[in-house]
Amino acid sequence: MSIKNNIFLRIKKFFRRGTLIDVTAPKDKNQEEYRSFFGIKDKFLIQYSMDSNKNFGYIVFIDFEDDIDWVDKRDDKYWDSASSLCRDIWLAKLNAAESQPCTNLSETDKLQFKKLLGGGYLLALQKQFDAIQDIINESLSFLRARNNEVTRRLFLKYSGIAALIIVLMLFANLLCLQWKLSWSSGIAMGVLGAYVSIWLRYGRLTFTGLSSKCLHLLEVLSRLFIGAISATIALCSIKCGLLLPHLVQNSELYSFIVVGFVAGFSERFIPSLVEKITNMQEDPDTKQEVNNDQNDTTSKNYNE
Repeated sequence: MSIKNNIFLRIKKFFRRGTLIDVTAPKDKNQEEYRSFFGIKDKFLIQYSMDSNKNFGYIVFIDFEDDIDWVDKRDDKYWDSASSLCRDIWLAKLNAAESQPCTNLSETDKLQFKKLLGGGYLLALQKQFDAIQDIINESLSFLRARNNEVTRRLFLKYSGIAALIIVLMLFANLLCLQWKLSWSSGIAMGVLGAYVSIWLRYGRLTFTGLSSKCLHLLEVLSRLFIGAISATIALCSIKCGLLLPHLVQNSELYSFIVVGFVAGFSERFIPSLVEKITNMQEDPDTKQEVNNDQNDTTSKNYNE
């Protein structure tokens, strides 16, 4: 057992009096007997079989390192060459299935996955090879579903916390600071637009769950940051007259809020804006039309 797991288990089982308990100690006489016979220390027993005279038997269990293990003390005559070869093949497949990454899962989900897969080891020792593949498929299906759920929870959790902070900062600015209200509101709405996009998209995607929590956090923050960048570019385009030149004349604050949210939400918003600017360089008529819009806006503001 690793030092980290040993420390964790001891802290988890700390007595009220302040003394430490040996979590590997047997819980009852039955566990003490089969542990002594098989020479093991199990965290969770899947199943064991032992004759009345305690001469032979087999056991499948989960050890304190959360690995599935087994011991077979039956006579070698029980296994002929064909069944022994078949057993080894299925045990190799079960070991491969057990090695699937599940680092982000909770201890409960990890243990449940091991329990499901442990049934396959039990069938291999019982020579019931036909049903092992179904158990492997069921176990891996359970693992994929839990990995997908954990990944979605991590994405929504991290993005939700960041979005909540942005909302609180936005309200503080609206109520107290009034610092560059239009710009700060538009950029904040870009971040919130990116959050809504994440929330809608990640409910439909399927994840492997193999990435670390740190990578999930970096990806979420990057998407929200890109939403803020997109909103900033969109707001600058409004001020330059490249985008919605007539709308901004009515209310700059509300225009910035709407455009900022759309820019953060839509992945195609900024690419389409860049494409529009690129086409302006190639099409003189479009460039002249934009200049006319800018002149009209300037004249109206001057008359007012």
